[in-house]
Amino acid sequence: MNIVDKSREKLLLYENRHQTILDNSIRIFNSRGYKAATTAMIARESKISEPTLYKHFKNKKELFLACFKSIMGQLNGGNKAILQKHETDEIACIEAICKAYFDFVDHNPDKSMFLVHMLSYKDDADFNIAFETAMGRLIVSIEKVVHSAIRRGTIDRNLNPQFFSSFFCYQYFCVVGMKEALEDKNFKYEHYFDIIKKSWCVILKSIKLPTRA
Repeated sequence: MNIVDKSREKLLLYENRHQTILDNSIRIFNSRGYKAATTAMIARESKISEPTLYKHFKNKKELFLACFKSIMGQLNGGNKAILQKHETDEIACIEAICKAYFDFVDHNPDKSMFLVHMLSYKDDADFNIAFETAMGRLIVSIEKVVHSAIRRGTIDRNLNPQFFSSFFCYQYFCVVGMKEALEDKNFKYEHYFDIIKKSWCVILKSIKLPTRA
């Protein structure tokens, strides 16, 4: 094996270990809470030493914030693809993001609950800044879609874009609560979207929104 291959192998090992630490951290922070969770617990769960963990993250707070950024990066990546796909159909775009939120909660229970915990730790200045910045970006991205729809006449121009976009983005936490409260057989997107669609009918000119798979 030459030096290039060795470097690639070393980098791959580092990246895999980095992700393993993040995945285990998310699970432990959820079950223990930020204050009770320790880097020793996370290192043990990740089958590494604590000094090795510190080669990836300098302290627990940095690790916690890295977990949050990793989850938001996954959500934002999905949203970006949807925004590009439905660039000329704002209603389809909003519906697709709504579906993506639901699916993310359904398939990523640990990551979804982590965001709820992040919301509860807003008394910490660093956590609050990270949370507000991330949510602000999400809201702005939806606002752009709403403004575009208003220009096209798809959405009532009397609608406040910022209010609707904030409502839309924060409904994610409502979905997490529903996931916790309902049995799996009742946690279905069609049930959720039927309620959302009826609420949208109050403000959208397009009353009948098609449900897309």
